[in-house]
Amino acid sequence: MKKENIVRRILPALLLCLCLTAPARADGGLFQGETANTAEAPSAQTSMQAAVFASEAYSVSVQQSTGGTLTVSPSGSSVPAGTTLTIKAAPQAGYTLSQLLYFGENEYEEEITVTSGVNTYTLSMPASAITIRAVFTKSYGITVCGVEVTDANCNAILGEGNSSLRYDASTNTLTFVNASVNGDIVLNTSSPVTLCLIGDENVLYGSLTSASSLTVTSFNGSAKLTVSGSISLSGGAGMTLASGTALSVSSGISAESGTIAVYGSLTSSGGDTANSCGIRCGSLAVKTLSSASGGSVYAYGGNSYSGSQSIGIEAGSISVEYQALLSAVSGGSAGISRAVSAVSVSNAGTLTASAGSASSESTGIFCSGSLLSSGTLSASGAGAGKSCGISAASVSFAGGEASASASLAASESYGIYSSSVTVSGGVICCEGGSRAMSSVPSFSGYSPRLFVSDLTSAEAEADPAVLSNYQARHVSLQPKQEEAAESVTIERICFDQETVTLSTLYGMRTVRYWFYPTEPSNPNLTWTCSDTEGKTVKVVVDEEQREFSITALGNGTAYIYATAKDGSAVQACCRVTVSGIGSNNVSYMFDYRDNDGTWYADYSDSFTVRCTGPSGELQGIYVDGAYVPQYTGSQLNWTFSSTSENKTLVTFTHAYMASLVRGSHQLRFSYSSVSTVLTSFTVCSIYDPPRTGDESSGLPLTLFLLSGAGSAGMLLILKKKERRYGIQ
Repeated sequence: MKKENIVRRILPALLLCLCLTAPARADGGLFQGETANTAEAPSAQTSMQAAVFASEAYSVSVQQSTGGTLTVSPSGSSVPAGTTLTIKAAPQAGYTLSQLLYFGENEYEEEITVTSGVNTYTLSMPASAITIRAVFTKSYGITVCGVEVTDANCNAILGEGNSSLRYDASTNTLTFVNASVNGDIVLNTSSPVTLCLIGDENVLYGSLTSASSLTVTSFNGSAKLTVSGSISLSGGAGMTLASGTALSVSSGISAESGTIAVYGSLTSSGGDTANSCGIRCGSLAVKTLSSASGGSVYAYGGNSYSGSQSIGIEAGSISVEYQALLSAVSGGSAGISRAVSAVSVSNAGTLTASAGSASSESTGIFCSGSLLSSGTLSASGAGAGKSCGISAASVSFAGGEASASASLAASESYGIYSSSVTVSGGVICCEGGSRAMSSVPSFSGYSPRLFVSDLTSAEAEADPAVLSNYQARHVSLQPKQEEAAESVTIERICFDQETVTLSTLYGMRTVRYWFYPTEPSNPNLTWTCSDTEGKTVKVVVDEEQREFSITALGNGTAYIYATAKDGSAVQACCRVTVSGIGSNNVSYMFDYRDNDGTWYADYSDSFTVRCTGPSGELQGIYVDGAYVPQYTGSQLNWTFSSTSENKTLVTFTHAYMASLVRGSHQLRFSYSSVSTVLTSFTVCSIYDPPRTGDESSGLPLTLFLLSGAGSAGMLLILKKKERRYGIQ
């Protein structure tokens, strides 16, 4: 505290002391020169005391700030020193009080200690005029390890660089970059939250709780998050796990009535409690993004799978789509619980469910409604009392393969326990200690072959029309086979290019192939390449489209062979020569931008740029230094693809471009082999005023655009833009 402030505080006390110790005559009379005036005027001592105390009143003012209001009582121009001031902060919605400060005439600020959640404080009025102010921070309803995420810390919640956790409020995205979080994460937001993962070493050593729906995705198509605790979603919130993204949870996932959709890979264990559950939700859908790949879910009733009432999955409905996989394992009562009202397994989908022997009554799939499968289905129950492979109100098999089994030592067990079993396709095998099936199946468009056994001898074919045959402990059904058509073998494999020459790094060529005869019985081929180390070329085969792509990696010659698998030993060869690639090739650049880098808000749609770097190495897109996610909530910001020359083609949507301010912007691509590739672009309007130094008027341009010539010119620009989009 400055010297003048100290003097100001102690001077009144010194004056008071002088007044009280003024000399007086022993007899109470006057000194020579004094005049008696006891009736009209107060004593000098009284006057001095009044003057001293009157000088201890000072002003109190309040400085308002963004995010809330501040009131102080008493306040004004005359507040005595020592008065207790009551300070009340009123944060606006979404803000919290983070600092409370006051300063005097010396402008040196002193801080009042602020407690989280407390907005009322007191202060003893000092002997000087003061100004009090508050600092409010924007809060987003997110806490990480007990620390609230605000506008002050959102860009670096934990760590920085290649091991960090950050939050983007504009897109409601929490980004993990190989982050290690030692605590819980609580998301109490009203809008859906995106968890964007970068890297495979993201670990949450705690639990995640959310009141809003989650989308868990990876920036570059492949990333992982491991959660040592649980994930809890309340209020009907659900979760979507994007393709290529892996999520592992050690203590279960609970989504109440919400929907969990899985395009990536999800593993969840219910922990070690007796009543543990791997996944509990309103509905669970294991989805397929494309015909080539589907999601996968592995749910376990507990880490040790020994809980007597443990359940792999408890959901209102379960669906497994084409090429998707669902596995539910429990050591106790059910792999999939009776809360499920509908289960469906699509063609080429796979569902396995098993319940262990920790519970005397266990069921692989316990469905209160209908089960429909045309894919691969396997269910088993191992309880020693009562057990079932499948227990459902109705069961329908429309194709694929199905297996249902129950403990053979149980006092009462069935492979399939249902009052309605319908078979219209597929192969079904079931067995139980009591009977394989509790009821006789019905057939729709299906001519069965029936095989039965009492489990003490090998199965034997039986008459499917005799109902008593279905009371066996082992029953298998398969459709009658029609006579096989005459086999057509491959006589020749034809390539549309038998020699290929590439001269640029990552240059690519597609070669198509066909057969003679055109439709052999077995069109499958074995593919080999002489470049076994992958230093010269990379080969990707698409047998569905009957083509393969070749990408140049280094100088040299490689031979690509296709050999028939039908026993004919027919073979075809493509010779690839790569030359002219230098030793230092990791140098990328932007070689195309729409309208030479200008986006017009008045008529432009999307905005496309192209970089010579391969799309597979792209790790991040940044505009003006800020990371741009692919999605902002449900809004798509950009799409990217690879050209025929393996370059990166990125198209920004109109919605994203319209969100940018007018003017020049910096665009940066980050690649795994090159940290930064920079360019710039401009967002403007044809009605923007001329730039400084441009003496031309905007009026002629406006008149030109309103004229027929202007319209034709505009169409020419748009046509030119369409043609340039097609550049590969």
